[in-house]
Amino acid sequence: MQQEQQSLASLDSVSVCRLFADRSVRWQLISVIVVSTGMQLSGIDAGLTIEKLGRRPLLIGGFSFMGLCSAGITVSLLFQVTSGSVSDPLRVPIT
Repeated sequence: MQQEQQSLASLDSVSVCRLFADRSVRWQLISVIVVSTGMQLSGIDAGLTIEKLGRRPLLIGGFSFMGLCSAGITVSLLFQVTSGSVSDPLRVPIT
């Protein structure tokens, strides 16, 4: 642990402004901020929403939305396969 503390002590600390200025980590930083903010807001709003609407409508709505998203992903993959941009639907190329 002492070796780890010594190695960490030799590193320079980076300010938030310097992180935003660095192009190589800017998108990662923005992604972390957006996801963290969304999680925080959804946790705060969840208690109020459950009290107003009830659990059953929220569960039905959530499952319906997930079904629509899954159908949308399926349709978009089918369009890719039929257009010839993907030869095998199980092997989607990563570009």
